[in-house]
Amino acid sequence: MMEETFDSIITCIIVRFQELSNWARKVNISPSLDMGKWRDAHLAKMILSLDSIICLLQKRDYVSSGALLRVLFDNWYTLIFIYEHTPEREKDLRFLLFVIDGINQRIEAHNALRISPNERVECKDELAAKEAAVFKIRKLPIYLEKGEIIDKLIDKQDSWRYQSLSSKFNYYRWGDIYDLLSDDSTKPFLNFLSQYVHGLYCSNIVVGTSENDFIPLAKEILSLESSLLCYILESGL
Repeated sequence: MMEETFDSIITCIIVRFQELSNWARKVNISPSLDMGKWRDAHLAKMILSLDSIICLLQKRDYVSSGALLRVLFDNWYTLIFIYEHTPEREKDLRFLLFVIDGINQRIEAHNALRISPNERVECKDELAAKEAAVFKIRKLPIYLEKGEIIDKLIDKQDSWRYQSLSSKFNYYRWGDIYDLLSDDSTKPFLNFLSQYVHGLYCSNIVVGTSENDFIPLAKEILSLESSLLCYILESGL
């Protein structure tokens, strides 16, 4: 059996990336209120970002490649949480709440930066998209049953991470989502990578450039690629 080295894993990552990118470059990456189109665009965005991780790995930049990998895993779990983990009758609702939350936070950020609506070309499109999302929510079959609760969720921050459609409004934290969707080997590594994303103490420690440092990181990247490819093939995309 051939011994795994950093270079051999990088070669596998590059080969797998070529397979994935052939699919991703055919996808129209644009905002959409159609959940299926969003899923495809979300996957394609992740895949094309892998090219940057490959470059960072080849430069032996552990901190940047680790931080970007953590971001991509957050994107991956967001997709799985919305599209696969949610009960069928609530999928469109969770997705549309996710869209509304993103628009609300974007508008709030622009307001904090004192960028006026007149200076934001896309502002009318954002507000129109939010109105369209709210309209679609109120046409969903589940709204007939849970309309009062859903109306209270619409403008609450992070409401798309609700645990159940009850009046208690309990939300999944990111750690809860990791518990639901990651395996026992991946979650500790993602927690470790958060040191680099959040600038915690570990991120101040200079990481060496030995293969022992980089092989676990490279393996997780290859694992993510494998998960993405399996998902695309199994979903018939």
